Amino acid sequence: MEDPDQSFEQVFERNIRSVYRACYLRLRHKQDAEDAAQAVFLSYLARKRPFENERHERAWFLRAAHDRAVDIQRSAWHRRRSAGRAQEQELVSLDEGEMEAQSMLAALPPSLREVLALYYIEGLSVSQIAKTLRRTQSTVRAQLTKGRKRLKLEWERENECE
Repeated sequence: MEDPDQSFEQVFERNIRSVYRACYLRLRHKQDAEDAAQAVFLSYLARKRPFENERHERAWFLRAAHDRAVDIQRSAWHRRRSAGRAQEQELVSLDEGEMEAQSMLAALPPSLREVLALYYIEGLSVSQIAKTLRRTQSTVRAQLTKGRKRLKLEWERENECE
């Protein structure tokens, strides 16, 4: 699949939004998500094996984004820095339609946020999400159900206040 004429810029443009979104949904901080996304693309540059097709490429980038975000989240440096600042709820708007979804997703735990984003925003199937996040399909289905219920409650709570 990898074409020698295919430039880094083309691969970058095709994957940056998904990579950044996956990192941001896990880390919830703009600079941390940018750092994680940059690390993912540096890993891509060091990668020696070609992708089989665009689907394989996309899966690799989402998996790498998830892994890098988890690594950053688990680091002692990140925990100390996060404890020193209030967990600000920066909303990075990728487009206007996602702003409300981001604010509602921000209220969910990272595991539910990731599953819902991969399913609804990235359009992945349950089996693809399970493979990407290294979870069983039944776990992904349960997290989708739980996440939908929590989003519904959050939406109803917000609409009651209006």
